[in-house]
Amino acid sequence: MKKILVGASLLLSITACHKEEEVNATISISSPLVMDTLAFGDTLKLTGTVTGTGEMHGYSVMIMNLLSGGMVYSHDYDIHSDVYTVSESWINDVVDTSIVRATVDVIKDHEGNHEIKSVSVLCVPQ
Repeated sequence: MKKILVGASLLLSITACHKEEEVNATISISSPLVMDTLAFGDTLKLTGTVTGTGEMHGYSVMIMNLLSGGMVYSHDYDIHSDVYTVSESWINDVVDTSIVRATVDVIKDHEGNHEIKSVSVLCVPQ
């Protein structure tokens, strides 16, 4: 009986150390286009898709004003899937002409590997 328990314990420890297969992700941003111009009060619509070769472990969307260095929008999604549809909106309220960068950051696995894609737009004030 003791040998069976030792054998089962050894087998369990070997399978528990099994590393996940590497997941690759492709991020496609449909809009906005690179260096689109956004007038004051217009809506930046960040849309796209993320396709993985296996189950991914969530993603974040961030919109940063590169002039001020401030984050104007962010949202995290803790969704396990092999496909994500990205659809986020932010209304341009900048007070100075600014470059705003919209980023999609995908968490590919539990080891913390990421795939990141960004697009920048020109935002003009009122």
